[in-house]
Amino acid sequence: MTPNDRSDARLQAVLDALPATCAVLDANGVMTFVNQQWREFGRSNDADPATIQPGVNYLEVCRRSAAEDPRASSIAKGLEQVVSGRRDDLTLDYPCHSPTKKRWFRLYAARLVGPDHGTLITHVEVTPLHRQAKQLQDSMAQSRAFRDSSPNGVMLVIDGKVASANVVAARLWRESTPAALFGHSINELFTPEQRAVLTATESRGTSSRPEYIAPFEMQLRRKDGSTLAVETTIIAWRDGDRATRQITFRDLSELITLRQAEENVRLAKAEASVMTSLLNSASRLAKVGGWSYDITADELRWTEQTCLIHGVPLDHSPTFEEAVGYYAPEDRERVTTAVTRCKTEGLPYSLRATLEPLDGPPL
Repeated sequence: MTPNDRSDARLQAVLDALPATCAVLDANGVMTFVNQQWREFGRSNDADPATIQPGVNYLEVCRRSAAEDPRASSIAKGLEQVVSGRRDDLTLDYPCHSPTKKRWFRLYAARLVGPDHGTLITHVEVTPLHRQAKQLQDSMAQSRAFRDSSPNGVMLVIDGKVASANVVAARLWRESTPAALFGHSINELFTPEQRAVLTATESRGTSSRPEYIAPFEMQLRRKDGSTLAVETTIIAWRDGDRATRQITFRDLSELITLRQAEENVRLAKAEASVMTSLLNSASRLAKVGGWSYDITADELRWTEQTCLIHGVPLDHSPTFEEAVGYYAPEDRERVTTAVTRCKTEGLPYSLRATLEPLDGPPL
């Protein structure tokens, strides 16, 4: 065995020990060495045995494949540049699906140093990496879809900086576009009094598993210097070594207006209750009854003294037809006409009529 033979045998042993499929090309692109994994991969994928053995011009094999698969054209052009010395290396991912499963591989070609100027080619399966990348893309797409469709402002904050935001968030801060918020420190977007509250959430979400932080109210600081009350909800997690938070903001201005309206109604009802109590006291002293009629709700209310006069429970609320029925038959039409004209035309009235209480003589 000559020294060259021993050197070739050692190189072959090294190549066979590698887990990747490997081949060595000469300066013309002809395969001079292939390892055992190269041969096995070709056989398992029904490759023509004549195309996977030393002595075959690999560049020609790639060129023929390019006629059927445009992606093979990129591989062929890149390999030609490495073999010819116009570039030092090439890294390219490509699909190579079998009838039963989808697969992706990474081609790496590097020009060898030496007088022969050969090229080493390896193919490594990277299917798990592509699946993870696809899952990440799907997750990001879902996150973008949520942000874009949400009626609330939504931001993605990475290491304290705004990485993305939706249109509603831009509107809350009175920015023209979401991109105007990108890169800002999240603390810049809130009043100084509120920053400590937000900073305290940075220590939450210490793992890749998202942590939900219950809603709380904050005051954001707008571009024009004004402030806005918002309900803030945070989901925090770690993406590698990056602190990541998805923050949702709900405008509370309408809710605050509603709360104020509800409080005004409560106060009005309380005031009405006091006035009704005073009116009932005055009615009892003067022995004069009173009533009110809510036209919109079609609701008739009697004072306590009116209920006593009619001989009904103090909390009785009759219908209009029932109230008219307590008048003497000959007066009912006059009462109905007077009340109707007052309701429809705003005409006041004053008339005498006879009441027929349930438990007493006519009045």
